[in-house]
Amino acid sequence: MNSSSQLLCCIGLFFLLIPNTFAQTAVLENQSRSVKSVNVADVKLKTTSPKKLKKRLLEEEELPEIQDNLETIGIVSGVPMSYYRRQIEIAELDFYDLYNSLADESKYLMYCRREAKVGSKIKRMACYPQYFLEVYSQMSQDAFASTPTDKLAMGIVYNPPSLDDIEFLTQRDKKKALKYVEDLVKEHPALLAKLLKMNNAIEVYEEQKAKR
Repeated sequence: MNSSSQLLCCIGLFFLLIPNTFAQTAVLENQSRSVKSVNVADVKLKTTSPKKLKKRLLEEEELPEIQDNLETIGIVSGVPMSYYRRQIEIAELDFYDLYNSLADESKYLMYCRREAKVGSKIKRMACYPQYFLEVYSQMSQDAFASTPTDKLAMGIVYNPPSLDDIEFLTQRDKKKALKYVEDLVKEHPALLAKLLKMNNAIEVYEEQKAKR
């Protein structure tokens, strides 16, 4: 694969990750903007910098929590699937950390958090671009404003932000962000190296997964 093909492949990888963040959060998967209410705590999307989340991940000790199917099928050479998944997360955070230090457009900065998918207690990493968080924040404020104070006192919010609405409102930003990231990676070889490392971590994970 030549360098041009590698670049396009990895840029595609990067932007596959961003739309996936929209689908990862239990809040957005669980709700329709006009159907049901949710708890106040679920509407508040608290994120942190990639560097801080990476530090937290590295400091964490393995806990005997409920494991998903991939992590209970078996062990190859004594290494559980959770190890390979963690390597992807660390490589992704490394990329975002360097990316954020190079980006001069604040709306394209990335912020991350741990969150669980619907029906699972296992928390995974999810990262969001600033433009997404701004739209989410505005829609959340609108939801709080439209909810009766007695319901808010009970921890309930009506009409929380929905996946469809946010995807629609951020379409133009995502297209511009793709070009922005592509230019940044072309300009900074170190950033491309981080992206390739992330791609490699994903390939290793998939190879190990196929052996289970």
